[in-house]
Amino acid sequence: MIKRFVFLVVILAAPYCTNAQSGGFAQLLWLYSHDRVMVKRLKNFRREGIERHLDLHGLTPNQLIDTAKTFLGTPHCMGGTTHRCIDCSGLLYASFRKFGIIVPHSSQGIARYGRIIVDMDSLSPGDLVFFVGTYNTSKLITHSGIYLGDYQFIHTSYRRGVIVSDLRSDYYKKHFIFGTRIF
Repeated sequence: MIKRFVFLVVILAAPYCTNAQSGGFAQLLWLYSHDRVMVKRLKNFRREGIERHLDLHGLTPNQLIDTAKTFLGTPHCMGGTTHRCIDCSGLLYASFRKFGIIVPHSSQGIARYGRIIVDMDSLSPGDLVFFVGTYNTSKLITHSGIYLGDYQFIHTSYRRGVIVSDLRSDYYKKHFIFGTRIF
């Protein structure tokens, strides 16, 4: 029964994916094929658009990372986008905004940009990383950060503010869903 369900999920997903989207998104559907609720959430997420292009106006991964690092130690506050206080999507929003690039101020909105990277081992510095289930909500994506390399990423922690964490920690490994390559 499970094999039939996995096959059905992959076959049903194919018409909805462009060639660019079929790899990462189809892989996500396959990974979560045992969880009908997650498959439904992924399909709803895809329906609103994925793997959109983001015009970076010459921005480099190092510039984005260096800008995000200026926020290290900034305390967390919901909706914040400044050095006074900031949330996880606010960190991405403010880091891009410095270069005149406007992205949504929501992790779910930002996750729609760039090529989906499902395998944590395939991430490159400057990729954006996304997480599910870090708090109770109807949204698929609940947390975000910027990958620094060597499994480290910068993000805003609810309790500790802007910090660098290890993707391989039990908590983040459990909640990681995908990265996106915008560069």
